[in-house]
Amino acid sequence: MQKILSKSSSHSDYLNEYTEIDIELISSRETEQETVLALLAAFGFHGFREESNRIFAYIATRDFSSEDFEGYLKQYRLNEKIKSFRSKIIPEQNWNEIWEKDYSPVQISDKCLIRAPFHLPPKGEGYDIIISPKMSFGTAHHETTRLMLKSILSVKWEKARVLDLGCGTGILAILAEKMGAGKVIAMDNDSWAWKNATENISLNNCRNIKAVHGLLETLEEELFDSIFANINLNILLQEMPNICNCLTDKGTVIFSGFYLDDLEILDQSASQEGLTLITKETLNSWTVGVYRKGH
Repeated sequence: MQKILSKSSSHSDYLNEYTEIDIELISSRETEQETVLALLAAFGFHGFREESNRIFAYIATRDFSSEDFEGYLKQYRLNEKIKSFRSKIIPEQNWNEIWEKDYSPVQISDKCLIRAPFHLPPKGEGYDIIISPKMSFGTAHHETTRLMLKSILSVKWEKARVLDLGCGTGILAILAEKMGAGKVIAMDNDSWAWKNATENISLNNCRNIKAVHGLLETLEEELFDSIFANINLNILLQEMPNICNCLTDKGTVIFSGFYLDDLEILDQSASQEGLTLITKETLNSWTVGVYRKGH
């Protein structure tokens, strides 16, 4: 995507800015909202708020171009579902206030509760994960994060070495440690996400997670027993060789961030690197696939 830097903003300010798109939909039907939300997430928006027939979507300003966005709306005929939209810059310090307006806890089966610091802790058993989301992806409100969490909850992680690639808020890494993982790397090339993951790791009193800011090819670590990769399809395909090179024999990768229609493309790429699909699950067309290295 084209990157635009306002003449009135310094480079550091620009890196910390997010753009809010206020979208008014023609219809308030739930199916229409789900379609628009899915396509906005595919474009690169990280956070969402919903009100009746309106959607508020958030994206890093450095990753947003109004020209690209308008072209995307036409390409996927979203302009037929949207009555109007307008954008504005959201400074970092206002983000928590925005989330507190419409951020609800998320329950994953009966095993895990995802909540913000301003929510009361759960009653009873289960994993309690505190997330201060800010602008990072990974609040469990999106289908891909819920699918990833459900997949992680179905596995035993005692002493496992885990890499959470494109960690966002760090939510997946945090759950892995709470389930007994011995060593976890939470990695993201976005400085905002890395800072947010670091904060959330501390909020959850995690001691076995190392937050890393950078790209996978720069990571100097031993092999991992499992890798979590909830990223968009193009990046998954691009990073497939690097992901497999970081995986132990018989190790597993949990992929998400793509639609069911794209599973065949992902499967072909994974197979070329020696990965075999073990299981998959779909939620509102979003899909998670669990792969094992070797046969």
